[in-house]
Amino acid sequence: MKFIVNRKEMYNAVRKALKTASPVNDIVITEGVLIEADADKNIVSVICTDLRTRIMCMVRAQSVTESGSMILKPIVCSMLKLLDGETAEFYTDSLNRNEVNIKSGRAIYTVPFKEASEFPTVPTPYPQDMICIEGINHLIKRTAFAAEDKQVDGNQKILQFVNLRFNGSA
Repeated sequence: MKFIVNRKEMYNAVRKALKTASPVNDIVITEGVLIEADADKNIVSVICTDLRTRIMCMVRAQSVTESGSMILKPIVCSMLKLLDGETAEFYTDSLNRNEVNIKSGRAIYTVPFKEASEFPTVPTPYPQDMICIEGINHLIKRTAFAAEDKQVDGNQKILQFVNLRFNGSA
C-alpha cells in the first residue's frame, strides 16, 4: 500500500471518523481506524465503527501508487496532527510486513497495523437508501438545543433524539 494525501485533510477525516469510536470501549475489534486506498479512484477511505454506527470519510489522494487496506490504532490521529509537512505519505515495504511508514516533512513514524480482514463489518439493511450529507453535525447542533437533559428517578435519563426526515428523490 502506498499513497500521498494532504495531511490536514487526512487528519480531519480520521478525527471525524473517530467520533463514533468510544474511548472506553470494551470491544477490542472496534478499536481502530480502517484505512482503504483505491488506486483506480484515487481515493482514501477512513472508516470507524462501534458496531451500531459506522462513519466513513473519504479523502481525495494526491496519488495512490498501490491499493490496499489496513487497521491503524486511533493514535494515528495525534500523529497526523503533530506532523509538520503539507502532505502525508503512507507506505509499506516488503521488509516490515506488518508496519506502515507515515512520512511528512522531515519526520517518519513507523506504526504496526492489523489486517483489514479483522475489521468488523456493519450490515447496511437498505444500501439503496444510503445518502451523503454534508454539514450534518452543524444541522444536529442547531436542532438539538431543544432536547433537554431531564432525569427521572434521580438516575434514569429520558431518551431524547433528533428526528431527521428526508423527502424527495435525488
